[in-house]
Amino acid sequence: MNTTTLSNKHRPKQITDIIGQKRVVDFIKKQAEKDSFSHAYLFAGQFGSGKTSVARILSALMTCEHKEGHLICEKCKSDIAIHDGHCVDVYETDAASKRGIDDARKIKETASNMAFFVSEQSKEEVRSEEY
Repeated sequence: MNTTTLSNKHRPKQITDIIGQKRVVDFIKKQAEKDSFSHAYLFAGQFGSGKTSVARILSALMTCEHKEGHLICEKCKSDIAIHDGHCVDVYETDAASKRGIDDARKIKETASNMAFFVSEQSKEEVRSEEY
């Protein structure tokens, strides 16, 4: 039985699929075409306004191996992992429910551990490609 939620099943995959966020879409399109992204982004808005969708697409634009302008290929490992929500390079958090000091410390600790994990995983991928 497929347990994909409706919000994930119908989540936009390309920046051009986003509806109702023209300024954000235009801004990200320009950055993607120049391949010049900012070091941080903060998405805020009501429930269902597209924050997670835009963030996932932005992540895919930054990591896609075969990106053409502002369009991702949707076939490389990173695009698939980001769309499925299990990419080790992308950490999603809900700031509405995680806003205490202990939550901030946990995020900081998790981010440090993730950097180590990703670098070790990348080394393993490189080693496996060499043989």
